[in-house]
Amino acid sequence: MKIEKSKLRNLLRKKKPYKNEVSLSNLPKESEDSLDYQKKKLEKKLKLHNVEKNPNNTTKSITTSSSKKNLTSLQLKMETKLKGAKFRWLNETLYTTESSESLKIFTEDPELFTIYHNGFRSQVQKWPVNPLSIFIKNLEKRRSFHGELVIADMGCGDAMISQTFKDQKNFKIHSFDLIAVNDSVTSCDIKHVPLKPSSVDIVVFCLSLMGTNFFDFIKEARRILKVGGEILIAEVESRFPKKRKFQEKDSLLSKSNNTKFFSEESENGIELFLKNLQIFGFELKKPVDFTYKVFILFHLVLKEKKTGSNGAKAIDGKSMLKPCLYKKR
Repeated sequence: MKIEKSKLRNLLRKKKPYKNEVSLSNLPKESEDSLDYQKKKLEKKLKLHNVEKNPNNTTKSITTSSSKKNLTSLQLKMETKLKGAKFRWLNETLYTTESSESLKIFTEDPELFTIYHNGFRSQVQKWPVNPLSIFIKNLEKRRSFHGELVIADMGCGDAMISQTFKDQKNFKIHSFDLIAVNDSVTSCDIKHVPLKPSSVDIVVFCLSLMGTNFFDFIKEARRILKVGGEILIAEVESRFPKKRKFQEKDSLLSKSNNTKFFSEESENGIELFLKNLQIFGFELKKPVDFTYKVFILFHLVLKEKKTGSNGAKAIDGKSMLKPCLYKKR
């Protein structure tokens, strides 16, 4: 076999081949096998990643956890950011639109309600205490109440109050929210709940005065409450414009001088809020609770059911409470 001198010279110099001289057909058999092996391995991973069901159709949660394990740290970070963005958008929608619009949004896509409440729980977990647990402790003290105690939990989420007292025979608890996440919840707009007038002893609003028409919720609470019934409210402190602590908290309980704290020129959002609740016939049963930095607690009693304008002319919900919006982090 004759070899040309130029080719022999190149071989002796160990000259590297040009790129255009390389093709898969010129590769050794071992390299081809190696590429096939890598390709099969990758395809196997992709199949495992995209599995949606097993023969029993019961591995939806398992598939999710498996896919999360396969996600890179960057993908997990982006997924968290996406969920955070959805929560902020839903939260802003709830605070800046009327409740009827929020009901429409969640009815069309109930999954959004789950996304919102998952985000809400993660926010509340960062607080030193959940205001709902404080209300539950308040109700715990009433276990010995003689007769039936009827409670309306307005904007209940997963109905924790109902679940806590499910075995309490003398407690009758109605739980309302935009979407029913379990059998304890009745789905509705809380400005209209399916209860008879003067049929409730206690109404709870735990961080649920969210729509721009939130005074419609207060109006509905007055309708269903008995005279002498109580209303428990927890609200985020930052929602009250130009907030400042009262120098004399006990003065809020003064029945004879209560109105002097509610002048039209007052710039304190809490005072204006209480003033409008007073128009509906509510008075403070206990001093406003400023114990917790994140939220404020109100405990009021319905003294009378006023007729006529129902306080509608005096209510300006949009300017009274600011929306509670979360910043992008």
